[in-house]
Amino acid sequence: MEQDILTQLYFGKITPWEKRSGTDPEMDALRDRIDAEAKALESMLPQEGGELLAQLLRDCSDLEARAVCDGFKDGYRLGAKLTAAAFYGDKTA
Repeated sequence: MEQDILTQLYFGKITPWEKRSGTDPEMDALRDRIDAEAKALESMLPQEGGELLAQLLRDCSDLEARAVCDGFKDGYRLGAKLTAAAFYGDKTA
């Protein structure tokens, strides 16, 4: 039996941030270049600098993930408002 969307969401079966539809060679190339540059820079730095660089990259990644999550939630809210407006008229503006 196929689960409804709310059950899938509850049990974590819907994970849009993990889904990649197709491949984007430009994104793959950029990701590879960033990884190579970070490794090259890390090898040039003393241990303390390498650790600081690693922390900086983790913090940048965390900041980006939070920004993407906020954008996702805003988009979801907009979709819900559009759906409500389609059925009930626009009383939320």
